[in-house]
Amino acid sequence: VTVIPGMELCTSEEVHVVCLFDGLKNAESFSDYVLSTVPPVKNRPEIFGDQLIMDAEDGIIGTQELLLTTASGISADNVVKTVGEYGGFCYPAHIDRSSYSIISNLGMITPEMNFTAVEMTENADRDEYEAKHPIIKNMPVYVSSDAHYLENMREASHTLEAEENSIKAILNAMKNSR
Repeated sequence: VTVIPGMELCTSEEVHVVCLFDGLKNAESFSDYVLSTVPPVKNRPEIFGDQLIMDAEDGIIGTQELLLTTASGISADNVVKTVGEYGGFCYPAHIDRSSYSIISNLGMITPEMNFTAVEMTENADRDEYEAKHPIIKNMPVYVSSDAHYLENMREASHTLEAEENSIKAILNAMKNSR
């Protein structure tokens, strides 16, 4: 199993974008940048739950005080460029969902956004989305359950051909697959 460091970013328009990085240091640097752009709203654990900081052995080493469900200061128009500056690759998450998706919130994906892939949930009608949004016809579509807990993740049903089992090769295959 190869673990790819990443996050699901909430843009300033409240669009969720999957951001994957070529290494942990770049992911952490991007995370620090994102935190510098979010409003200084404190988390209320009794409402939103604890936001725990874990170590490599799953031990709790702290809590994140800022509320992480707020939108960042990174726009959908700039997210591809910004993530790329940190060695990352990104694509709009769950575009078929009725909330926090680029389609539900902005109504479209424009060429100027520079996205080269999208994510849909497993029950989405890809043909319907391609008919309404022709820009995605030539993009890879990643299928995801948007699971937030390990027990909700499904068995793999799709494959991705990469030159080798490394983060760099997998991200390269994701960027260039059709």
